[in-house]
Amino acid sequence: MSLSLIVWLVVFPLLAFMAFHRPVWGVTLYMFTFFAHPSFWWWGTPIETYRWNLFAGIVLLCAIFAHGRRLIPTSPVARKTTMLGLAMLANAAAVHFLLAPSAAVSSESFLLMAKFLLLFLMIMASVKDRDDLRWIVVSIAIGVAYLGYEIMFNQRGAFRGGRLLSVGAPGADDSNELASLLVTVIPLIGSLCFIGNRWQKVLGAVSAGLGLNAILLCNSRAAFLALLLSAMVLLVAAPKSQRRKAWAALGLGVLAAYFLLGDARIVERFWTTFASAEERDHSASERLIYWRAGANMIADRPLGSGGHGFKKVYGGDYLKQVGSNFEMRSVHNGFINEACEWGVQGLALRLAFVGTAILFLIKVLRRHVSDAFDRDAFFGLCLIASTSGFLVTCLFNDALDAEWGYWTGAMMLVLAKQLAEETRWAYDCDLADADANDVLWIDSASGIETWSTAADR
Repeated sequence: MSLSLIVWLVVFPLLAFMAFHRPVWGVTLYMFTFFAHPSFWWWGTPIETYRWNLFAGIVLLCAIFAHGRRLIPTSPVARKTTMLGLAMLANAAAVHFLLAPSAAVSSESFLLMAKFLLLFLMIMASVKDRDDLRWIVVSIAIGVAYLGYEIMFNQRGAFRGGRLLSVGAPGADDSNELASLLVTVIPLIGSLCFIGNRWQKVLGAVSAGLGLNAILLCNSRAAFLALLLSAMVLLVAAPKSQRRKAWAALGLGVLAAYFLLGDARIVERFWTTFASAEERDHSASERLIYWRAGANMIADRPLGSGGHGFKKVYGGDYLKQVGSNFEMRSVHNGFINEACEWGVQGLALRLAFVGTAILFLIKVLRRHVSDAFDRDAFFGLCLIASTSGFLVTCLFNDALDAEWGYWTGAMMLVLAKQLAEETRWAYDCDLADADANDVLWIDSASGIETWSTAADR
């Protein structure tokens, strides 16, 4: 038995025990089984057949109930999005049981949606304060650091066509999916360099660097575009008080990419993203054919065909209709795939589910952000940039239903809820010794009370 396996077997029950002391440790346990899942690493052979993610989820659920937490949020900020998520699951159930040609084929995607929606609710229920929210980011950062360490220093994974394969995590075991995961979480990890304490800043810098190196090795054009958009969102959305930090974060990312970008094949593949139709390489042209076939399937079956409806059932027939002999596999577009599986109505519910979380956080940040909530504002911007990058990667692979999209959605709603509640209380304060235009602000980190006038705001 290897030392890595011994350490893993010690950490798992330790985190499980700590979850009953503080439920957010159950989220750490889940991230631990996600990024260090035994079936994906050389040391895990003796225990790889066990469903460790399921065990971690059960521990988290029990810890939440043990602390008397509610799974369905009561706050208006989170409740609407939760109801949309439940409607999305109800629609998927109807398509799965009534329209799917094969329940056995469809069940995998349907059950994953149910599992990830439950995880979404558990993440929200496990967070009590801002420290809990930041600890989830720390847990993800540790996981990415381990993943990046194995890739960079232990040379894990294999390369085919200049792209990293055969390494990752559940649902992120090929280059495109792994790149989507890393693009989504790197803005959050990078935020630790500005909002964390001293050791969290170091962790954020190291983890972000290792994660960026892994993205470059994945050699995914979707990831390159997503990183660019995430940076643009961070800069454009940042208010004046946060713009300096946004530029600093972007500068650190560019500097890290410059030192890591040593493979000419990566640069060459990146530039093909912007090539004309005549210059576009074979893989990009092939993707357009799959998109056309998927669009034709939606036109014929607008209500959906169940899980893996294109990938494993109808895809081959529709590829032949557009004159292609390509093998039947995924449609390479999360939005098209969602409509193929769960119908146009399912895609609308999915977009509403993601969109309301983003809009709630933007609304809260615009209405309530001030210098007193400086760190929270920057973290909120990083969450928005993270989700924006995730949505871009979904244009080029079937990751719209990936679980890391649920992670960021839950964190956005938790932050929006906390800020809305705290600042509403601040606005409502009206003490006798204050002018009518004064507002009492409470710094969420230090608890320091300060008065500010409307002019200051």
